[in-house]
Amino acid sequence: MKLLLLSLLLVFIPEVSPKTVSYEKVATASAEDVVRYLNEAPIQFKSIPRLNRSVSVYRVVYSTDLVNHGNNLIPKANLSGLVIVPEDKNGPLETHAFLHEVLLKRDMVPSNSFETGVPDFTYGGYAISGALIAASLGDASVVPDYIGLGNSSNLPQMNAYMDAYTVATFALIEALKTMLSDLGDKQTLSGDLFTAGYGEGGFAALTVHQEAFEPRWESLELVGRACHAAGGYYDLGYSQFYESFEELKQEKDIDAADTAFLGYSYMIPLKTPHVFKSAYENGIKSILRGLFDGDKTYEEVSESLDTQYADFETYFNESVLSDAYNKTTLSEFGNALKSNTPINYLNASIGMERGLISICHGKNDLVSYIQNAEAVARALKDYPSESTRFFLLDEDECATHKACMDPCANVLVDFLADKKPNSSGNTGKQWYYQTEYLVPIGLGVILCLLLTIFMCRKYGCCCRDDKVYEEIDG
Repeated sequence: MKLLLLSLLLVFIPEVSPKTVSYEKVATASAEDVVRYLNEAPIQFKSIPRLNRSVSVYRVVYSTDLVNHGNNLIPKANLSGLVIVPEDKNGPLETHAFLHEVLLKRDMVPSNSFETGVPDFTYGGYAISGALIAASLGDASVVPDYIGLGNSSNLPQMNAYMDAYTVATFALIEALKTMLSDLGDKQTLSGDLFTAGYGEGGFAALTVHQEAFEPRWESLELVGRACHAAGGYYDLGYSQFYESFEELKQEKDIDAADTAFLGYSYMIPLKTPHVFKSAYENGIKSILRGLFDGDKTYEEVSESLDTQYADFETYFNESVLSDAYNKTTLSEFGNALKSNTPINYLNASIGMERGLISICHGKNDLVSYIQNAEAVARALKDYPSESTRFFLLDEDECATHKACMDPCANVLVDFLADKKPNSSGNTGKQWYYQTEYLVPIGLGVILCLLLTIFMCRKYGCCCRDDKVYEEIDG
């Protein structure tokens, strides 16, 4: 009897894939709702594209083990993320990965942004806005909480560590595949990947886009179609490293929170030796853990550094300061930053097809310096011109890192809506979905021209200028 009851019980337990830990629908929204949310968002959108689909919003918890990353510094953990998919659309969906800006408070993350049923844009507004737009236009959106936030907040964050963003994003995409299969939907993922983000998210977006082409991820069958990275520190181990310390040395009105966050991440979770002076090391660990414990917002950390540790850069090891001021990368810290500098991998891939790359950056940004964008431009100088876009914003367009988020978000909207921003050529999605047809179209045009010339020469042509042709024919 007990065996019979157990058998019946097992029959009625819903099957859940072992890959995805859990997923919960937290909201639904019509296209009109999405437009209303965006109009109420802190980001000032100049225009919102014509949205035509309702969306379903999910909070997903998933394991880093979903992808075979082979990096022993990445902890085995259950991460969390936000997934937004269009309703009533079957067939393969393009995947849009939106990487959020810097967030320090453990629960103020995208996966929790719909706790009340409507989005809280203070939980990563740039990424959440983009995800809503892309899904309502008919594509799947994923927004991973970074390692150390959300469901994995018991772990320290890994700021500016390339593999951390890649694993969080690719594992969430794998979780989404499983979720769609479990739900029995006719939706699948095409493998086409679009990435976007601002600030830390810009660094992450360019990183994830590049990683999609690396052989170690081949089994995921992803193709990086386009990347819109904004305000990121792509030249991390060089100009970003040098400029941040130079500004701190000159005691300008510079926010030290990013430099402190970088030191914390590389010293504690990434175990880089000799980041800070040995005499201060234990005290610095205590200070940094207190600052980045997940209880404070970025603004609170910044204020604490400004009032209590105004000369924070002096705590760094002499070898680090020597690198910063002499523009070298000889220290362990300098080497670690260099190995996590996205432009190094752009340089290594010259001549290879790497999708459309768009960069938006403020010239007066004193958090992520304009030299980062200039370094990307140098790295991409041999790429086809139609494969790159640069939007460098003057001071009258945005005077600070935070202020540049709005104009860069509007460039992102243009990409998502397939519009033509104020730059030559087409936007990323347009260009990429058209290039596959360029060769046959070009051949067709050439054949038509040759046929027209032949017919005109043989039978005469109403628009032919005989005098001109006499000169050509000699």
